[in-house]
Amino acid sequence: MNPVLKKMTLLILFTLGLCFQGCSGYRVKNSENPLAIYGIRTLAIPVFVNHSTLSKISGPLTTEIKSLMMSYVDLRVQSEYRGSSDAVLLGIIESPKHKNETVKATGSKFTTGDIEATIGTRNEFFIPQQNEIKLVLRLILIKAPSAQELELAKGDLGKFMKSHPRVIFSENMDVTAAFSREIAGNLSPDNAGVVNFSKNKKAQYESLRLAAKSVATNFKEVVLDAF
Repeated sequence: MNPVLKKMTLLILFTLGLCFQGCSGYRVKNSENPLAIYGIRTLAIPVFVNHSTLSKISGPLTTEIKSLMMSYVDLRVQSEYRGSSDAVLLGIIESPKHKNETVKATGSKFTTGDIEATIGTRNEFFIPQQNEIKLVLRLILIKAPSAQELELAKGDLGKFMKSHPRVIFSENMDVTAAFSREIAGNLSPDNAGVVNFSKNKKAQYESLRLAAKSVATNFKEVVLDAF
């Protein structure tokens, strides 16, 4: 092999080796338990408490946060708090008191065309089509809490527990999602109204599932990586 070409080949291989080594180091660093500095090796993550006006939101948020914590190889995650658990990560989901404040319309559709016959003799009006959901997920990490402390954290006074000696952190994470309703007439033999309702509920749930993934990513970057 040409000496010059040989030197260039060795230089390229050396550079690639450094890159792979750097990438490998990054992966190892990010898989380490960020709570180890607090002596937490076993973490309980019960199903999040839902104080919002929306149903079926606890599942996706709990799943995504739990999956994130399970990605740390030296952290054992449990679904319920036991005497052997070093700490508990509580999730409390909150929203405005009224559902129309939680799910706000950002775009509407006028009742014309095939929808006009569906509304009968009523005057034409706008139907909300594009919608935005806004919730707040409060995450509280408590080391070796008592039963009374857990109940206190789940209630209205939980937001004031930041200064409690057992609380490692109490962070509010915004949960935002957007979805579009499918609007069509309701006079077909297939009963389009029921079909639309099912599709709209599915669209809303899917938007919340994606929002849960985003919350987990933000939680890692903003809170966990800060340790």
